[in-house]
Amino acid sequence: MKSRGEKLERYYDQAFNYWRHIVPQRLPFGILCNFDEFWIYDFNTQLFDPVDRVVLNELPENAASFNFLLPILKKPVFSNSRVEVTRKAADEMATVFLRNCRAR
Repeated sequence: MKSRGEKLERYYDQAFNYWRHIVPQRLPFGILCNFDEFWIYDFNTQLFDPVDRVVLNELPENAASFNFLLPILKKPVFSNSRVEVTRKAADEMATVFLRNCRAR
């Protein structure tokens, strides 16, 4: 948690260092917050860019981004997950390729 209005990009190194030293049961996620927005990091898959940035007044619409905080395991839904975007693009390319192969 940082003060309201603080630029969260300044604190990435601090958040990552805290995360690095949490052993032995390190969770993949870290959150930076300045009371106006939340930056969610998945340090196991996307180190330097947040997998999501949620503005406080958009929290209800983006609650699924915080699913990893629930006591019951539920997959979070992020808007900036490069893994998900890459997986979706690869699936779409495979569909196009297979459709093209069948047309021949």
